Amino acid sequence: MVINDLLNDIELLKEDKFLKEELILRKEDLEFSIRDFIDKYTSYSSDCLWLYKNDEIALQSEIALEQLLSNIMFKNYRLTPEVRNDSFNRRKINNMQRKAGYTVLDKVINNYSKHDLSIEGQGPDYLIYATVFKNNNFDIRDLDNISSIELRELREKLVHYLESNVNGCLSDLSAILQREPFGIRAL
Repeated sequence: MVINDLLNDIELLKEDKFLKEELILRKEDLEFSIRDFIDKYTSYSSDCLWLYKNDEIALQSEIALEQLLSNIMFKNYRLTPEVRNDSFNRRKINNMQRKAGYTVLDKVINNYSKHDLSIEGQGPDYLIYATVFKNNNFDIRDLDNISSIELRELREKLVHYLESNVNGCLSDLSAILQREPFGIRAL
């Protein structure tokens, strides 16, 4: 918050003996206004009208809101592959995870005919391999027998695009991954 920066600026505070008190009061006012605004959405009172697709929704608690959001997301993104890897599922991943992702992608491209893509050990690249491929019983050498419904549908959609388009670009394939019903985030 900018006010905190101003409160920490000792030189600025020396210029006006009342500035610190004024900044503290302003900060308290802002915090109250923000809390008051947010409370309307977190108190689940009748003061807040919740709408979804132009229909009024009765929400009595945070749990009810979370359930509604989960249902909406599952309906819209029902074919999102399950990848249980908190380090890699973040909106922003760290450089080590990014490098591991590139390593796995390189192994997919260059070692696709080898068992386990020649990925061994317990490092971040193995964890990505295990959570994406192994845990989903996805054998890149047997693409006609994908057991995961989500990955099978994703493959069919990508293959259909490739077979239907003589020319294209990588962003088109990325868009297929990101849109409904898959909802896979891009790096």
